Formats: sequence, C-alpha cells, structure tokens
Amino acid sequence: MDTEDERVVGTSGPISTAGPGPSDPEWLDRLVDMHVLSENGDAEAAAAAREWLDRDPEARRVWGEVQRTCELLHTQPSG
Repeated sequence: MDTEDERVVGTSGPISTAGPGPSDPEWLDRLVDMHVLSENGDAEAAAAAREWLDRDPEARRVWGEVQRTCELLHTQPSG
C-alpha cells in the first residue's frame, strides 16, 4: 500500500485517497464524497475515483457496496 498522501481534486477541492482504509471514517467519507460527486456529473471526481479504484482493491470493493446501497435507495418509494 502506498504510504504517500495522495490527493485527487474534485469540485469540493483536494481529497486525500491515502490512509488506513475503510476502518477510518475519514477514508470512507472521502470515498462516499467522490461517489456522490461522480454520480452527479463531476468529471474530475469521476476521473480521480477511477485512478483510486484502479490502484486500491479495497476502495474498489467498498465503492461497489456504496453503489449497491445507492441503487437500493433509488428503488425505494419516497415518502
């Protein structure tokens, strides 16, 4: 695992993708933020997420969980 602090840029500014992984709430927050930005058309966040997921299998696994949760929420009736 890379020990360098790597940063990617989305519309909300630099987002660090280095860190201990999903057990760290900040790591998970960064991943979810990138997912939300990507899903809402932020091309920079989407590109940064692809780079992160390409090099971090754990981030890729958690991203899939977030994606499945979002899909489930979108299928639920509102109200």
